[in-house]
Amino acid sequence: MAPLSSKQPFKAIYIVCFLIKTAIIFAFLLTRFLFPRLRPVPGWSFKMSMSAAITRVFFNFTTNIRSRGFALEELAHKDERVVIVKPPDKRFFSGFLADNTVQPAAVPTIWCPKPFQPAEDARNQKVILHYPGGAFIFAFNPIQFYQNMQDAVSHMGAAKMCWAQYRLASSPSTRFPASIQDAVTYYHHLLHLGVSPRNIILSGESAGGNVVIALMRYLESQTELPLPAGAMLWSPWVDVNANSGHEWTRNENAKRDFLPSSMIQWGVDDYLPDGQIQRETMPYISPLHHPFKTKIPLFVQAGAVEGLLPSIKSFAREMAEVEGNRVRLHVTELAVHGMFLSYPGWGFQDQFKAAVLDAREFFEHSV
Repeated sequence: MAPLSSKQPFKAIYIVCFLIKTAIIFAFLLTRFLFPRLRPVPGWSFKMSMSAAITRVFFNFTTNIRSRGFALEELAHKDERVVIVKPPDKRFFSGFLADNTVQPAAVPTIWCPKPFQPAEDARNQKVILHYPGGAFIFAFNPIQFYQNMQDAVSHMGAAKMCWAQYRLASSPSTRFPASIQDAVTYYHHLLHLGVSPRNIILSGESAGGNVVIALMRYLESQTELPLPAGAMLWSPWVDVNANSGHEWTRNENAKRDFLPSSMIQWGVDDYLPDGQIQRETMPYISPLHHPFKTKIPLFVQAGAVEGLLPSIKSFAREMAEVEGNRVRLHVTELAVHGMFLSYPGWGFQDQFKAAVLDAREFFEHSV
């Protein structure tokens, strides 16, 4: 149930109270974090400590007013980099993706640096297909993170990145498996453009990492679509269940990380399908403890002080234990959740570059 702060007139009252409270809190933290021993994590700088606090406040605010962030499709006719992608034929959506309530739909993407032009040879160009995070219910503005995309393209030695903003879980028709349907739509789109599957690197952060894992599992189960060259997971959300928000509060790193439990719980409440979840469907929602065999090299990044670290390490270990799987875990010291988007604010440019270069080396030696 949505909080009263998400509805008028309570929303306006909440915003005023929030601004006053935030000013007081930040005044206190600005003084507190001047002293290294009072910072949340030994080794964190003043900038890191404030970045975590500011991000946590931001997500608490958006959760309480039920803001879903940025609508990329609104730029479709204003920015040449934004393209609306139509879903492929229904034969590409089988099994749990052939849902009576949730149907494939057109979805927006933004290209970095720009979409393929008619004269371009797409087949021989490496493309990163990135599924962003947001707990399934919030969309970031990719324009604000365009430098992040450019850095990822450069470090990976790729030609382009395709930011794949799957539908948010905002109604019964966009709950699970809508995001996975969209993941198939985007992947098919790259193949349709002529990009060779051996030049496609899947990438996903947080909830987007969850989507990538589900896409990998689905691709391994069908014969219509070829497999990509590799997959990068950034702080993937691998343990998604009805009590995820409540379980987060018991996490050792929860107070250090910037994710509020209320946002996590909002995400699962809106994302999980109504009614009983079929046993064979659950691994596509929550991949932890459901390892599978895959020919796709899997690179998994996590922050050393992020709340999801224990579940991410368990997932990586379980996947690595499956015979034939190629898995590499990369843990970034002092980092919290979601380094793909947050590294500029943390001053982690070198750490981000090291992670992407590690993934690149891993993929190149997995051929």
